[in-house]
Amino acid sequence: MVLPQDVERDWDDLIWSWKEDHKAASKEFWKWRKAVRSRWGQIDKLIKKELNEERKKLLREVNRKLAAERLELVLMEQEEKRQAAIKAFYEESQRQAKAHTEKLRAAMQASLKKMAEAQQVG
Repeated sequence: MVLPQDVERDWDDLIWSWKEDHKAASKEFWKWRKAVRSRWGQIDKLIKKELNEERKKLLREVNRKLAAERLELVLMEQEEKRQAAIKAFYEESQRQAKAHTEKLRAAMQASLKKMAEAQQVG
């Protein structure tokens, strides 16, 4: 197919201008893409930094709570030991007091028996 001379010239100009526009658009696109990827990388680093800080903050809080719970458990254990010692001391004191009372009662009965015998003899 043969085109007229003026159409042929306009057609060639159109093709060349399209190629030049395409090259310019391609360069702009790659420049834009590079800028977007760079910004994306910056945002990604920022997000990772914030997540890491949040993770560290949560770990500190958990460790603080864990330390408080451990302290509370130690204090409860010491309180239980103290209560057990008090109970053991109380029970031992009662046992000793009961034994001493029985000893005094037996001595008193023996004394009364001797007094009764002495009255009968004398």
